[in-house]
Amino acid sequence: PFKRVLNGGTEVEYFDEDICAGDVLTTTSKIADLSERQGSLGPMLIIRFETTYRNQQGRVVAIMRGTGIQY
Repeated sequence: PFKRVLNGGTEVEYFDEDICAGDVLTTTSKIADLSERQGSLGPMLIIRFETTYRNQQGRVVAIMRGTGIQY
């Protein structure tokens, strides 16, 4: 039933490590939470995800958290 997708927001948390030109970043993403709600147009699927960015030394330089809404 979920034919539409909406960006529910994105935030990025940066850490003390500087990100510089030439750095090699790797990412790991995961679904942090999954829930279903009833909206005015019918059921909604709320997906919260988290992406961790690491530099070439393996140190976390940023974490991005976002919410996707399907309805």
